[in-house]
Amino acid sequence: MKPATPLCLLFDCDGTLVDSEILLAEVMGDILPEFGLPFSARQYMDEFRGVRFQTIVQTLEKRFQTLAEDAFSQLEAGMRARMEGRMRAELVAIPGMVAALEQLSSHPKAVVSNGPERKIRCALESTELGHHFADKLFSAYTLNVWKPDPELYRKAAAAMGHAPQQCVVIDDAAVGVEAGLAAGMHVIHLNHFPNEELTPEGAIGIHHASELPTAIARLHF
Repeated sequence: MKPATPLCLLFDCDGTLVDSEILLAEVMGDILPEFGLPFSARQYMDEFRGVRFQTIVQTLEKRFQTLAEDAFSQLEAGMRARMEGRMRAELVAIPGMVAALEQLSSHPKAVVSNGPERKIRCALESTELGHHFADKLFSAYTLNVWKPDPELYRKAAAAMGHAPQQCVVIDDAAVGVEAGLAAGMHVIHLNHFPNEELTPEGAIGIHHASELPTAIARLHF
């Protein structure tokens, strides 16, 4: 029997490869109120995990007040600088992810993120995961399309030379799971909060990165 062609693995970054979500939540909880937009770290985790930063700010502006002209650029620059500092000092890989990536070494892989490319590179450098991806990084800011729009994952798949049905999306956030399903790909939902979140129909739910190699192996059959 001819061996199965390895599936192309498209990994989200924040919360999937690296444990950055709580750092980002804390940074946003600190800086957004400085600009007159009430916000807490808990609110990010409950409502906005994985969502584009500009979308979060626009939602808060509708609820509270509109930022002064040019304030958004100052806010975003401040947030990015603080986040990069926290990442370089504190960021670690998601538990079990290093071993999982080693076991999946035969698969082509890419990182597909709603974050800027600089942030993706910082995350991979800080956790020493970059060698697994051979510089195959796809940023929403570069491609100008953000999850939950499935086009981000579709563009990444096309650039990797794979059809959607040959790809597996691995994502922890609802926006990414939704994007992967809409793109017609296999989707593995790394669900860190199984008591609070449901894995959508059509996706495979796992609770720990150590489960990832087995979940992917089963997709070949």
